[in-house]
Order: sequence, then C-alpha cells, then structure tokens
Amino acid sequence: MSTDSADITWCICLGLLLQGLTLYYCSKNDRLNRWRFLLHISAFLWIAMVFLKRFYIDQILPPRDAISHEMWARHVAECLAHQDFDNLTHILGIGNRGYRLVLGAFYWLTDAPQTATYAVHASLAYWGLLSMVDLYSQHFRASRIPFVVIALSVFCPSALFWTVGNIKEGAALWGICMTTRFTYMYLSKRKRKIQFLTILGAGTIAFFRPQMAVLWIVGLAGGTIKKDVKPGMIVVSLVGVVVTFYLIQMVAPAVVDKIVKNGLLETAQEEYELRASIGNSAINFRNGVPTPFISGGILLLTRPWPNEVHNISSLFAGVETWFVFVILCYQWIRCPDRKMVLMHPLTMSLLGALFCFSFYFSFMYNMGLMVRQRLMVYPAILGLVAIPAFARVMKEDWMQRQAAEKKRNAVAQLHSVAAKKSESDSEVADVETSRQNARDRRSA
Repeated sequence: MSTDSADITWCICLGLLLQGLTLYYCSKNDRLNRWRFLLHISAFLWIAMVFLKRFYIDQILPPRDAISHEMWARHVAECLAHQDFDNLTHILGIGNRGYRLVLGAFYWLTDAPQTATYAVHASLAYWGLLSMVDLYSQHFRASRIPFVVIALSVFCPSALFWTVGNIKEGAALWGICMTTRFTYMYLSKRKRKIQFLTILGAGTIAFFRPQMAVLWIVGLAGGTIKKDVKPGMIVVSLVGVVVTFYLIQMVAPAVVDKIVKNGLLETAQEEYELRASIGNSAINFRNGVPTPFISGGILLLTRPWPNEVHNISSLFAGVETWFVFVILCYQWIRCPDRKMVLMHPLTMSLLGALFCFSFYFSFMYNMGLMVRQRLMVYPAILGLVAIPAFARVMKEDWMQRQAAEKKRNAVAQLHSVAAKKSESDSEVADVETSRQNARDRRSA
C-alpha cells in the first residue's frame, strides 16, 4: 500500500505537535529536561511507528478489529454527511459502538485518512505516558529521573505496538493517565488547571472501556481514603462507579443480569468456561479453574510463560513481561524504607488498581486479548516501578546532603580552631610586647 500526501501531512503535523509537547514538559521540569534529547527521539519513534504499523505490519497481519472499526466509522461519516440520522440509531452506544461513532464524526469533520487515526492514537498514548513521568518526578522531588522510568514509559514496546492502530487502546491509555494524574495532584494538594483534561480523560475511558473505568476508580479511591477521608473524592468516586456500572449494563445487559442473579464470582467463572475455547490461544489455569485475584495477578505480571509462546508476538510479549517483572522486583529489593514507601497513598492507589485488575484478569480467556488489554493496567505497573526508583534517588540525595553538611561542619570547625589558635598567638604576642615595654621603662 502506498502513502499519499494526506498521510504524510497528518503525520508531520502530529509529529511536530509531539515535539512541541515534549518541549513544553521539559521547559517546566528541569529533571525531565535532562532527558530532552532522548524524549525527542522517542516522540519521533512514535510517529515513525505509525508508518511501520500502517503500511507494513498491518498488511502482513491484518487487524480484524481495526478493519471493522474503519468500515463502520466510514459508514457513520457518510450518514452524517447526508444527514441520514435514522441509520445511526442502531450504532449509538458505548464501547465499540461509541468508538466507531466518535471516529466516524472525526472522519466527517476532517475527511482524514486512516493513517491519521493511527497517528492520533500514537500521540495520545505518548502524551499520557510522558505526563505520568512528569507527575512522578514532580511529586517525589528527586534530583534526577532514573533511566529505567524513561525507558519503561515512552519506549514501552507493547504501548508502541498496541496503541498505534485503529483500536481504542491509545485513547483509553491517555484517559487513564489523565485521570490518574489528577488523583495524584489531589492527594498531594497540588491542584492545577487540569480539570478539563481530567473530565475528558475520565469520559474517554468510561465511554470506550467502562469496565476498565470501574477498576481504576475503585483502586484510586482506595489510596485517597488511606490518606484521609475527603468527602469530595469519595462522592466523585461513588458517582463514577455508579455511572460506569450503568454504562456496563448498556454494553452487556445479559452479563449484568447474570451477576445480579447468580453473583459476580459464579458469573465470571461461567463466562470464562464459555469463552475459553475462542481463538487458538486459550489461557489455561491449574485444575482448569482460575483462582480469583491470584490467577489474575500471575497473569498480569508473568505470563505468557515460555511454554505458552507460539508465535513472534507472544515471544515479544513474554520477554517484555518478564523484563518488567524483574525490574519491578529489583527496584523494590533496593528500595530504602520499603514499609514507608509501600504505605504511601500513591503506592496504595496503584496497588488497589492492580488488585482490582487481578480479579478481572483472573477470568481472562484468551492470551492474545489479555496481552492487549494488559496495557490498560500498565500505568499502575509503571508507577510501582517508578516509586521505589525515585525513593532510592531521594535517599541518595539525602545522603549526599548529609555528607556535604558534615564536610561543611568539618571545614567550619577547622576554621574555628585556626581562628582560636590565631587569637591565642595574638594574645601571647601582646603579653610579650607589654613585658618588653615594661623592661624598657625600668632600664630607662
């Protein structure tokens, strides 16, 4: 497939926008500014990935979801152009329908090629991950940002692969990052003018993936309550949970009715048994039945295992998962004051989100789907890597300040001793001078 001027124009414009966004974050954060050259390279890489994914990878492995989204979005754009609103009634909804409706409106307004959709999702994902790095560095006030935080954020292979495409992952990841950023600012009492982005981000994740919104809201609210009971955040969290549950009922009313009738755990097990045979990469659990929370936690952090690798995509997913898991363990082993860092409200929020996702992923039935949807919990995993890394840098900064203070005290003490010795020598000289003067007067 060949490119045309519209593809190149959209990618150049969004590429320049990402470079400007990088300059903006670096200009207001000195610690981030130290990595500016690397961040500019990463921004270029995200746009370059658009061409690689659109015109090479997707031609070899056609994405079925993206093809379906594109077809329906073009249909929506055509209906909007001809003001044929009657044909849109069966498309109205949330989840996949909501995404196709928004994408169709975008096509209707801009007449953009599909490459523009790839570039928009790539830009949103890069923006969200960069904002999280900026947030961590501003919140913990370390003298520098560890390289591992930069590498696992804007250079994350799974984010580069899955968000660059005509699927919901890019926009959903951005929505999660914006919502999490506001929560951190609220916890640290550094409220800034991000309310609009917060509302837009929360609306995006709730509109495209309401089940993910519930998991994140419950997890993040746990950290808020851990610090102190703030009525505003509790009310917002409860309203968010109610709204997203209502949205889930719109997407899957039959499943919600089953949950009300049979209970959440039994319904989840039934859904897993029904769908476990879908596709060629079913997830198998010990004894054939997943264990709530435990199976999901293992699935999120360590799978696919080597014996579950069947193609190149699962190989890359397994290598990345194990690499991130080893880095996570390494950072917590080297973390100073682990108990204090663990009880930090931000850590508790991320652990709460990871705990909720562990239950959800316990009943995941397909490995390919799991690898893609694991990206929705990646901000929590990234935070659990970044927090102990920043804590260690802050400890090193404190030790350097203590060493510098001891050095200053030692130098000051040496100067004090020298001054006292000089003063003593001066007094002795004055006594000798007075004695000599007395002898001179007597001899005269």
